[in-house]
Amino acid sequence: MKLTLFIPVFLLCTVACSTSNKVQTKNEIEKSEEKSMLASGWYRIVDSTGIKMRERGTYRTFYIDSVPAISMKHLTKVEIFEDDFGGMGLTIHFNSEGAKLWSTLTKELVGKEIAFVVDGVLHQAPMVMAQVRGTKTNMVGSYTREELEEIKQKMEEEME
Repeated sequence: MKLTLFIPVFLLCTVACSTSNKVQTKNEIEKSEEKSMLASGWYRIVDSTGIKMRERGTYRTFYIDSVPAISMKHLTKVEIFEDDFGGMGLTIHFNSEGAKLWSTLTKELVGKEIAFVVDGVLHQAPMVMAQVRGTKTNMVGSYTREELEEIKQKMEEEME
């Protein structure tokens, strides 16, 4: 699985998920992806003093900060898009405070990973490749339309 977080014109980050020799069943992966009590948002990845979470659908485990760097209160709108190659993702629109926080956060985390949590599930932990300025960003990954609809709905519920 390859995950990418980007804005329409400039590529922000790409991360290739690690693999293992052991084949894990879908049921085992789902069991390991138990929900946390974390609010939806973007989190800094920290050392072992953070909250341990496994990335959705992978073997990758991270320790993340207990407080989001950017929460749903910093968003104005979430939209599903489909690109020319059949890939799908979310366009996430920030309010003015969120845009400033996103710019600062992406500048701080260049070369590091950032955790994206929705409804207590770590959905992605892409590597930040460059600072991103502006009021929106796109997130893509190996999601179905139904999964994106569910993520969008949960994000919108927390935005209200």
